[in-house]
Amino acid sequence: MATVVLADDDELVRYALVRLMESEGHTVLEANNGIQAEAILERETVDILVTDIIMPEQEGMETLIKVRANHADLPIIVISGGGRDQNSIYLNAASELGADEVFAKPISDDIFIAAVNKLAASGRPTE
Repeated sequence: MATVVLADDDELVRYALVRLMESEGHTVLEANNGIQAEAILERETVDILVTDIIMPEQEGMETLIKVRANHADLPIIVISGGGRDQNSIYLNAASELGADEVFAKPISDDIFIAAVNKLAASGRPTE
């Protein structure tokens, strides 16, 4: 199974997603923001990054850009609960910047875990 970095400043969201991914056999390394996520990526072998967009210290778009530049083949899932109107703007931008999957919160457990499992099995999809 995969090792996943989950960057989200919402402790309850992290708790729920960690439990979901662990139930499928994945190992999850938690980060409160993009800076912590990048630090984990530099010291650990990671298969997937899941990042929220709106976080303190370093938000998800900056994290996406930096990670894509330094780890071009790492699969990235972007999630956002940034408000109904802002979600589509953020998520569309994340797709354009190289996110492999994007999801608005609240996220369907089945759809989210299917995406994680797909990326874990196949790595970053070719376009």
